[in-house]
Amino acid sequence: PSPLSASRGFFGSRPFSRANAILTEMGAAPVDWRLP
Repeated sequence: PSPLSASRGFFGSRPFSRANAILTEMGAAPVDWRLP
């Protein structure tokens, strides 16, 4: 994220965990967000 969005709450909002939770609720496989 840009420094501006980071200071406005990107860190701590857990967007990737929330996305995986939504995918799991819908019956889809969660995304593996780890870097190779």
